[in-house]
Amino acid sequence: LGSKYTQKKLDDSHRGKGGIDNFIALERKDGSPTPPLLMNLREYRKRGLPGQASWHPAFREHRVIGALFSYNYMDLLKKAVDAEIDRLRQKTSAPPPLRSQLIEKIKWSGKDTCDKHPELLCGKSFQCATGYEPREGHGLVDMVENDNYHKALAPADNTAIRDVINFKTGYLDRKYAYKGKRSDGLLSFRLHHASEGGTVVVCEPTYGWRKPEDIADLKSGVEFYIDNKKQTLDEKLNKLMTGVAKNCVLVTSNCPKGGHDIQMKPVQEGKWFYVSFVMWT
Repeated sequence: LGSKYTQKKLDDSHRGKGGIDNFIALERKDGSPTPPLLMNLREYRKRGLPGQASWHPAFREHRVIGALFSYNYMDLLKKAVDAEIDRLRQKTSAPPPLRSQLIEKIKWSGKDTCDKHPELLCGKSFQCATGYEPREGHGLVDMVENDNYHKALAPADNTAIRDVINFKTGYLDRKYAYKGKRSDGLLSFRLHHASEGGTVVVCEPTYGWRKPEDIADLKSGVEFYIDNKKQTLDEKLNKLMTGVAKNCVLVTSNCPKGGHDIQMKPVQEGKWFYVSFVMWT
């Protein structure tokens, strides 16, 4: 877009709420008309719906970003197919698989990279179970083994979900997590097929601008167990992980092959904790 368009913000504050109504105009540098898709990007279909803020995209902005991603990936797919057709015509061997350029550029801490820490998330194919809905595949509800913990909306979602229900928007997203306290005992999830030397990661939901004080810190305020054996977290690896997955803790990078119970509970009585994802290799 930057090569063909100039972006201008049109002050429309007379309609109320200031920045929320500021339309964005994209004008073509060659002087030709701007397509309707790229006009009035900040316009909302209905005033007052939940989620409207100057830093949140409106529906037309979502549509433009979706189109940009789609065309980009279609272009990459076309290039890959063309390269494969050329390879088949020339009867040459297949090139080695490429690691993600994005992953290669990640800097974990100073000069530490994925290559120096293969036990991290780089280059691994993870299984994942979540409490979020809607979803496909594994769900935490299929793996939980005790009834003391209950499924609840992530704290940051309570107000938002109440608002969208009241507005009857049909919004389906529900960030559910399992919630409990130390007095509830061990929260246990059953992994049926961990690989030899596998990695296990547990994640909590996001908490909005500030984490409530009555919720335990996942890295320092929660004890983790595998088959009732307490795990000692690797502080260095978890510090390196923070830049990519700050709401997650790496429980182990050496899980034995087979089925296991992944268990956890808060260290301090009276503190809540939430689990929204369990990932493993």
